[in-house]
Amino acid sequence: MRSSTTADQVGHATEVEQENAGTGANDSGPTFEANIKSLFRERERVAMLDFFDLWSFDDVKANADAILGAVRAGSMPCDTPWTTEKVDLLERWVDSGTPR
Repeated sequence: MRSSTTADQVGHATEVEQENAGTGANDSGPTFEANIKSLFRERERVAMLDFFDLWSFDDVKANADAILGAVRAGSMPCDTPWTTEKVDLLERWVDSGTPR
């Protein structure tokens, strides 16, 4: 059985990882799998499937500039604009070379 100190440390580490995943605040910058894919909701993915798959690294990488332009302009997603933090995270990912 783990001690409560160990359980607390593991719990805190998980919280920090989740915060970093949400903000892209890690040593190597945001990655698609850890930070970007989760920005796109299922309804957005379904709406865009005729054009590209928002949950596909290859598709999002190939269309990164257009996607970034659309979220900056507030035209994507269609129901509510992204927060500045989400747009900035996507922009950091694009600027860092769209790592997987």
